[in-house]
This record gives sequence, structure tokens and C-alpha cells, in this order.
Amino acid sequence: MCGISGFFLSDTKNNVDSLKNELKKMNGKLSHRGPDNDDIWYNASDNIYLGHTRLSIIDLSKKANQPMESNNRRYVITFNGEIYNFMELKADLLKKKIKFYNKSDTQVLLEVINYYGLFDAIKKINGMFAFALWDKKEKKLFLVSDRLGKKPLYWSKIKNNIIFGSELKALMSFNLFTKEINFKTLESFLKFSYINSPETIFKNTYKLEPACIMQFNLKKYYTKKIYWGFNHFQENEFKIDQYILEKEITNLLEDSISKRMISDVPIGVMLSGGVDSSLVAALAQKQSLKKINTYSIAFKNKGYDESKYAKKISEILSTSHNEFTIDDYSIENLVEKIPYHYDEPFADSSQIPSMLISSELKKKVSVALTGDGGDEVFGGYSRYIWGDKVSQICGNFPIGVRNMFSKILLNISGEKLNKINEIFSHSVIPPQFGDRLTKVAKILKTKSNYEIYLKLITQMEDNILLKSFNKKKNEDFSNLFEKNHISTAMQIIDMKNYLPGDILVKIDRASMAHGLELRSPLLDYRLIEYCFKNLNTEHKIYKMKGKFFLRKILSKYIPINLINRPKMGFSVPLSKWLRKRLKNWMVETLNQDKLKKQNIFNYELVGKLMHNHLSEKNNNQHGLWNILMFQTWFDKWMR
Repeated sequence: MCGISGFFLSDTKNNVDSLKNELKKMNGKLSHRGPDNDDIWYNASDNIYLGHTRLSIIDLSKKANQPMESNNRRYVITFNGEIYNFMELKADLLKKKIKFYNKSDTQVLLEVINYYGLFDAIKKINGMFAFALWDKKEKKLFLVSDRLGKKPLYWSKIKNNIIFGSELKALMSFNLFTKEINFKTLESFLKFSYINSPETIFKNTYKLEPACIMQFNLKKYYTKKIYWGFNHFQENEFKIDQYILEKEITNLLEDSISKRMISDVPIGVMLSGGVDSSLVAALAQKQSLKKINTYSIAFKNKGYDESKYAKKISEILSTSHNEFTIDDYSIENLVEKIPYHYDEPFADSSQIPSMLISSELKKKVSVALTGDGGDEVFGGYSRYIWGDKVSQICGNFPIGVRNMFSKILLNISGEKLNKINEIFSHSVIPPQFGDRLTKVAKILKTKSNYEIYLKLITQMEDNILLKSFNKKKNEDFSNLFEKNHISTAMQIIDMKNYLPGDILVKIDRASMAHGLELRSPLLDYRLIEYCFKNLNTEHKIYKMKGKFFLRKILSKYIPINLINRPKMGFSVPLSKWLRKRLKNWMVETLNQDKLKKQNIFNYELVGKLMHNHLSEKNNNQHGLWNILMFQTWFDKWMR
């Protein structure tokens, strides 16, 4: 994995040396993404400048350094990612007498583009990537993202100049960049904990959407093409036998893992003990001639600790297992570092263990496989199950009756019920049990399936901002819920928004902060296409448990009692941390005098949220964490 940056300028009177220094400065902000090499390429007459910082994974030689030119010198690329099917693509090109001067996947990508053209080439590629491509012949710049948006690429148009980079901090270092907060985006972030592409926290600055090709000409006019998506899928009209479905999914999974195990550096598997990572570990071990290395984290708070399951599964699979323990002191040290690496507001609290395990993993390996994507693709989130149940309840009872039950449930202290988690493991009682019950109470008042979904994913309902900026409505998915089963509609939206906006941002920034590459076999686009075309709700959710086929395949390797235990996820004891270990940091960060002077938040309402949380009247962990993550970002980047 790498960092890319660059700019495409309109002024032909620029000082070349000063622009080279600007590019090197942008590269410097991305050195953590590519610690092994950094370089630049430019053409002053065309005002195009490309930068690259390299994390060497395939072909460790200098010949594979970037930016890189195609054999015929027409194209120049700065590329971040991995092409998993580059060996097959290379074999195809060799038959066409095309020569290669290195063993990298980047040169294969260049020559595929050169031979087939960008728009046809991109359909042949299986990988995770974001890249900038300069076409010398046509004088055009292309910015391209992979199908799911696994790798980030930000861009901004300033006075008819295009600047871009893997992270916002690279853009912020450019001398023309202006930092003006987009308050419409901020309001959305406070509700959902992340920012959806193409918007960013800054005005006039954007993030490439998944499966996007942006094209800029010399006048800086641009076009945008989305080359893949769920509206491109056509559901199979014929019902496929369950045995065939299982066989096909297994074959796709095994091939996906096989492709992602190709590396010229040490590789491991992140093993949480859950269904997804356990299946990845099982199939990776099946394909390896020696013991694979697996890694997990342990919490001292037993209610959140899943390490005993990871250890047991590693013993069954005969992997070489490594365990890292998280203590409260490591949390204190980390929170100050979060805003540098998450350089636009991001508030999924599992970013904490993600960063900690990435830090430890990098000491052992440079590449690791993960189980990310299993929930979105195979229906693993509890909201897919409970959303359907609540929808049925709402359909069977009039709104008056539901309002009455909602009022009764809301009078039960969710925070007191949460304390059950300190007594019982999450394998017995789901995490944040009281919070979940409170959320169900609020959902009972809804009038449509789309409203149910919004209530399920909303982290903060109070408008904590001094003004309401979001007059423009978010994308309306009501029509999607009218045409599909509620669980399927939720999955599609999660794949379009939550997966690229939350999950993939979380793991990219956490891993790249330490120069670690994470690969997710369950997010192979071929597997996703197959599942969304052929699996109905019954194939995903069975007896109140999601991921039916993943469990079925995993049962060939692991005892059923380890598979069917309650889902824990990558949750952390955030509520407790904010009352104890992180209390002083929170109070200092959300100082009322500072917030009053800043004039963004309703500081009295923030103070009330803090007071009620610290006094254990309510559990406001999600709302407070969203505010904290914005405020630490603001303190880092806007002062």
C-alpha cells in the first residue's frame, strides 16, 4: 500500500522548483503510508505533477518504484493498492508480445490500460486501489477508485487548479488550499459518525466515490463515470440448489483468499474469534503448507474480551497464534494521536482497537488478511434481524399502542441495563443491552421501514449545533425499501454508504498509520456479485442468526458451539472509559469556555450530555464520542 498525491495546474507561469517542493511536502504528509520510498514525476509544460510514497509488497526492487511510465511512454501512473489478478493479466499480455521490465502489479496495470484503454481495462481488474493516471497524448488526468472504495482519494478544485491525495492532510499542506468547514457535512457526521463520499468536512473538497473514474482536461472541465454498482446487478430468476450455492461460495472464497496471500513480505491473519475472521483463517491455513500466523487482541475488561475464542480456534486450526493485550494506559496515549491519522472527523470507537492491533501487527508482518465485509455481504448485523422483527410489529399494531409501549420502555433506565454487561460476557448478553432496548423503544414510533433503518443507524438525534445547516436532505432511499425486503434494502445501503464511509476508512487509516497493508477476502467483487444475485433473505438469516452460508462452510473446520455463540463485534467499553480513564481528557477537550468561543456547538447541551453521562443518568457514549472526535480534529487542524 502507498500514498499518492499531485496537482494539475492552470497557470503556465509557475516556478517549477517551488512546485516540486510543494509536491515533496505533500509526499512528506503521506510518508506513513509508504515508508520505503518516495519520488515525484512532473511535466512543467503541461503543469502536471505526480507524487508517490511506497510501501513495498510485490517486487521489492527499485524498478518497481513510482510514479511509473508505460512502455510506450504514453501513460504515467501513481498507484495505491494491490491488483490481485495481476498474474493472469500479465500472462494474457505476454501472449500479445508485451514486455515487462519489473515484476510489479503496477506495471501490469499500466500495460493493461495501454492495450485495452482505461474504461475496458478497469473492468478486468480485481483489486483494491486508488490511482491517478496522466495521458500524455490526450493531455488528460484520470482519478480512479476501486469498486468498493477500499482505498481513499481526495481532490479539490481551487481557482481552476486540481489537487489530490490519499489523505486530506496532503491537500491541506498545499499552499493554495483553503480550510472552510462544510457544516452540512458536519451535521450529517454527528448523526452517523462518518462522512459519506463524495462530500468531505471541507467545502469544495471531495472524496472519490466507489467505482469512480474522474476525467479532467486541460481546461479542468471534468466528467464522472460510475463503472460498477448494485443497480448493475440483475437478480437470478432461477432458484439455485443450496448445495450448489454453498459449493460456489466456497470456491469463490478459496480463490479470493489464494489471490490475497500473494506477497513478497511476511503475511498474517487477524483472528478475532468471530465467524468471518475464523473462516478466513481456516481457508488460509487449508491453502498453506506451513502454519499461518494469526493475531488477536485481548481486553482486560472480560465483558468485551473475545480472545479466549480466538485462542481456541487457532488451536483447532493449528495456526501459530499471537495475542496482544489492551490496557487503559494504551487508550490514554492513543486518543491524542487519532486526529492526525483520521484527518477528517471519524467516530467509530472501534478505531481504537484497530489502531492498537495494527501497531502490534506491523512489528511482525507487513500484510494481514481480515474478515471485514462478512456482515454487509452475508447479512450479519443484528439490525438486519431486528429491523425485520420491529417492522412486523409495527405492521401488526396501531401507532397508538406502539407509542404506549415505547413510553414504558423509555422509562426503563438503559444505563442500568448496560451494567449487566459488566457481569455477563457478551456471549451471554449482547453489548450495550440497555442502549439497544432504548433504541427499540424509539423505533416503535416510526411509520416506515426506511424510518426504522434511520433510527437504527443514527448515533445522535439531538441537534447539538448552534444552527441547522442541513437544509438539503440526505439521499432518500424510501423507494429501495418499497421494492425490497427490509433486510435486503438495509444491506444495499450499508454497502453503498456504511462500508466505504465507516468500515473501510477505519481499517485504512488504522493500518496505514503503521505502514501495514490489510486485505479483505470477503470483499472480492465476484463474491459480492454472486451473493447479491443469488442469495435471498432466507439464505442469509436463519433461526435469528445472520451469515447462514459462512457458518455452514465454517462448520467443516470448527465445532458448531464456537460458531453459533452471540456476535460480539469489535466493541470497546467506551462508556466506562469516558467516566474513568478518559474523563479528564473529555472534560478538557469539551471545555465550555472553548466551545462558547468556537461558536459551533450548543455548549450548554454538550455540558448536559457530559453531566448526565458522568452521573450515570444516561449512556451518552455515542453522542459524546462523535463530538469529541470532531473537537479533537478541530483542535488539531483548524487552530
